[in-house]
Amino acid sequence: MNNVEQIENTIKETETYTDELEDQLCDYEDVIAERDNLKSEITKGQTKLDSIKIEKSNVLSELIYETKELSCKYNIQEAILIGLQDENNCLQFENEQILNKLEKLQIKINNLDNINSTLLENKIILERQLSEAIEVTNKLKDKKQLAQTKLQDTEQDIICTQKAVAEKITQITER
Repeated sequence: MNNVEQIENTIKETETYTDELEDQLCDYEDVIAERDNLKSEITKGQTKLDSIKIEKSNVLSELIYETKELSCKYNIQEAILIGLQDENNCLQFENEQILNKLEKLQIKINNLDNINSTLLENKIILERQLSEAIEVTNKLKDKKQLAQTKLQDTEQDIICTQKAVAEKITQITER
């Protein structure tokens, strides 16, 4: 019996070993299925990654194009700005020159105002002197007219006296 037991033991061991192998085979098939599934997922992931890379490449190309375009626009705007700054500097220089001229003109205007004030004062003085001179002239005219009247009266008196003297001489000589 020993042999039989041994054989039975061997059969049992073989069955156990077979069960284990079947379990391992099932596990292996599961691993293979999982591997195939993972390969499929990896392929999908790789495809998605490739799609993302292409999209990223397209986006980067667009960004590079937009960056170049913006860089060109920036350079143009910078050139315009430099031109405007130059123009602004010229205008500021011209403005300073105009302000200097205005200051000089203001000084001249102030001088002319001073001269005008002096001339107005002189005019008032001259008008007063003219008024006084006219008054003196009128007084002198009045005195002259009075003197002429007196002279005429005196001449008349002389003429009358001469006539009277001539008549008396005539009367004396006729006698």
